[in-house]
Amino acid sequence: MSLLSLRALIVEDSPDDAFLLVRELKKGGFDLLYERVDNEADMRSALQRYDWEIIFADYSLPQFDGLRALALLQELEIDIPVILISGTIGEELAVEAMKAGAQDYLLKGNLHRLQPAVNRTLREAENRQIRQRAEAALSESQARLFSIITSAMDAIIVAEDGGQIVLSNEAAEKMFGYNQNEFLSLDVHELFADGNTLEQRREGHDQPTERPAEGTFVTQGRRADGKQFPVEASVARVETADRRAYTFIIRDITQRLASENALRESEEKFRQLAERIHEVFWVEDLHSHKLLYISPIIDELWGTDEPPDSPSDFMQYIHP
Repeated sequence: MSLLSLRALIVEDSPDDAFLLVRELKKGGFDLLYERVDNEADMRSALQRYDWEIIFADYSLPQFDGLRALALLQELEIDIPVILISGTIGEELAVEAMKAGAQDYLLKGNLHRLQPAVNRTLREAENRQIRQRAEAALSESQARLFSIITSAMDAIIVAEDGGQIVLSNEAAEKMFGYNQNEFLSLDVHELFADGNTLEQRREGHDQPTERPAEGTFVTQGRRADGKQFPVEASVARVETADRRAYTFIIRDITQRLASENALRESEEKFRQLAERIHEVFWVEDLHSHKLLYISPIIDELWGTDEPPDSPSDFMQYIHP
């Protein structure tokens, strides 16, 4: 039979009682690494030296008892399962010990439950550690997500299924001119000039539902002072076991639209200029030497519908 390794700290003033406990553990199939202490100072020192898996503590010692050992673990914020062992322990004392944090209690003269109690206690401790790690990972993930939301340049708003806003970041407050408390009293549709663009419409009917439509679209935002501005909004549904919500990522596209309009105006001016100049000019790629643009007058001056393939073709028709 393969032995299970176990690191055990024994809080016991009687070497004989500790010997009986160790013998029972070894009979139960444990390869034991243990240390016996009988006072608080030695227990503190032992906790610093080893990473113990379990603690067996006598309920009543002359100067140090099991309840004080449990209190010391809480003081040091150390999560090690404790099994209390006593010569005599009544129901009231057992309940008190369990409330104080003990995982189980046994009578010294009746250790037949020792092995199953240890196995169950270790299994519960492992499950507890797994749960704590999962909770810590979730908390870290939520902290990262919160950091991303708060530091994002775009407005981020979370609304319940019916539209009630439950979360907004600082960028949203700056963009729309509401503070956080004011946001929590708003319906998300109030942030847009045309709220209907955010709503789903029932198939075959013009009547909108209360649920925001998913996807990305351009519409007009509406600030707290009533002024409107162009925005691009992306809406995504988020579902959990007990609720459904929608996340809005909103970007002010005022500057983008202005740049696009300026580019279109520039292109239109270029087109008008190119069509009215009576001299041939072209735009050439300096790397590939391909023609990117030739003014339309080329057809009239060249006398053919097939313009030259490269600028070098022009040169052969120029007098030396």
